[in-house]
Amino acid sequence: MYFVPVVAIVAVLAYVFWYQAKMRQAVAAGHGPIMFHNTYAGTFRSLADGEYIIALWQGLAYTGSESAAARVGGAVLNEVSRKAIGVSKYTPYVLVALTSHGRVLVAEEYSEGGQRGNYNEVRAWSTGASAVSGAAAVPEHTGSAPKNPFNPAVPLELSALQGADGAPYPCWLSVQSLEVTGQQRPIADVLPVAPDVAAQVWASAIERARPAAS
Repeated sequence: MYFVPVVAIVAVLAYVFWYQAKMRQAVAAGHGPIMFHNTYAGTFRSLADGEYIIALWQGLAYTGSESAAARVGGAVLNEVSRKAIGVSKYTPYVLVALTSHGRVLVAEEYSEGGQRGNYNEVRAWSTGASAVSGAAAVPEHTGSAPKNPFNPAVPLELSALQGADGAPYPCWLSVQSLEVTGQQRPIADVLPVAPDVAAQVWASAIERARPAAS
C-alpha cells in the first residue's frame, strides 16, 4: 500500500512528459495553431466551419461587490453546500474567445451532478464587439480583484464586454491573453477586431507554423 502513491506520481509524471513530447512534435510539424484552436473549440458551440479561435482570455464571472460580512457568510454556505451535495458554491470560470471571423464568444462554467468543468456559451457577438477594462468597466464596483485560478501570478482585471445588442457582460479576465501570435495582452487592447484583420491573423499563424522546406 505504501507504494501506491509513488506509483501514481510516477504515472502522472510519465504522462506529462509524454504529452509534452507529443505537443513539441505537433508544433514542429506545423500543427501549433490548430492545436491551440482544438484545445478550446469544444467549449463554444456556435463556431462555424472554417472559423478558428485566434485568442482566448480566462477568468471568473463577475458576482458584484462583496462586503467582509458577505464573504464570511458565503464561506459558511459553501461548507454547508459541500457537505450536502459534494461540491461547494463557487464562482464560475469564464472563457472569452476571439475568432478568425472577428466574433467574440463567451462561455461560463457550470456544475452538473456535482462536477465542475462544464461550459455553456452565453454570448456570441458578431463583428465589432468591444471591451472596457479597469474601474470604468463597472464604476460602482468596490473591492479588490479575486485571485486568478488559472495563473495566480497574473492578475485579473474587471472587464465589460459589449456587442451590438448593447447589453454589457462584466467579468474578471486575465490581463494576459493566449494567442496564436504568442502575444499576451488585456482584452481591451485587442477589441474590436475587423473580420479581415482576424482572418489574416489566422492565415499568418498557419504560414509561420509551416516547417521550413529541407
